[in-house]
Amino acid sequence: MSDSSSGYAEGLSRSVLKIPFALITETAFKKCLEGKNPESLEPAKYDVILEPVAVSSLMDWLSMIGFGAKGVIEKTSFLAGKIGKKVMSPELTIYDDGNDISGLAMPFDFEGVPKKKVDIIKKGIACGPVYDSLYAAKAETRSTGHAMIPGFSEGPMAGNCFISAGKKSKESLIASVKDGLLVTRFFYINGLLDTPRALMTGMTRDGLFRIKNGKVTGPVKNLRFTESITGAFSRIAGISKETQLVKNWWDDIGCCSAPTILIRKFNFSGKTEF
Repeated sequence: MSDSSSGYAEGLSRSVLKIPFALITETAFKKCLEGKNPESLEPAKYDVILEPVAVSSLMDWLSMIGFGAKGVIEKTSFLAGKIGKKVMSPELTIYDDGNDISGLAMPFDFEGVPKKKVDIIKKGIACGPVYDSLYAAKAETRSTGHAMIPGFSEGPMAGNCFISAGKKSKESLIASVKDGLLVTRFFYINGLLDTPRALMTGMTRDGLFRIKNGKVTGPVKNLRFTESITGAFSRIAGISKETQLVKNWWDDIGCCSAPTILIRKFNFSGKTEF
């Protein structure tokens, strides 16, 4: 952190030997240096490149408010009444797999039920939520092995989410942006504004950069976004082939494997002085 900037990077693996500590340190340090003396930018709709940590933070909230059967049954989820219908970009596939060892695999849930792979969004189509035994009984189906710890009131959760990788490099995504922003991560997200629309608000943090004519040109002061994430994920214009494993903020054993994503016309509603 400097007087006018900060940087951030993280790594996650089942093996400490596979965490690239030097690269993580270098990346955070570089973002801090390149983020010095940011310019002020008026809030508006910008094309954005969301790096994996930013994508993962949105996914954490989508999982909490929408991927579980409780929200679907109680009609607070953006999936309620939408199963089998297009809800996001056809480029986007999201699934949960607690048995995939490339994540933080845990073969059973907190009820002892074996975990199943669940397609949540497949090529933009809503496929269905995850279940524990209580909400499986309510829906007259079987648990998918997604019960949380005793006393958790939000129902079953998708805690090991994967976004299928795309075919483009991060560099090519940046090169396709004429006027936009590169977002390192978000902070203080509130995902409860309007859960059937997945309307959220939050701040950028630790590295926000302007993109002009396909090149990153300099740092920008932090902005507040207010956006329907299902709407934003319907405007995806590219997904990177590289992915990164990111820890969930709400679960010590959960994660999200996320790529870098290009979204058109992402709505920023406020600005800051830092």
